Amino acid sequence: MVAALGLLGCSRIRAVHLLYNPNSLPYGGQGVAVKKVVRKRRPRGTGKYPLIAIRLSPQLISQLDRYAKERKISRSEAVREFVSRGLADLKL
Repeated sequence: MVAALGLLGCSRIRAVHLLYNPNSLPYGGQGVAVKKVVRKRRPRGTGKYPLIAIRLSPQLISQLDRYAKERKISRSEAVREFVSRGLADLKL
């Protein structure tokens, strides 16, 4: 077997290597090219505090948007106002 590989242009050391490592291919000793996987990073958070998501019905969203538009604030700020008022009423 080693002699047969020698006829293909492989050295004796390479031929023995191929016998013990069948996954290695005789392409000038370079083997098979491996494509490096580049992983995408997560975008950085924009705020200091953790994000809390809630589900609201379309009716509540429209009422919330109307409230925010009247006071010229964002929807997030309107939610923060309602939560802080509700917690203040509970006197926690």
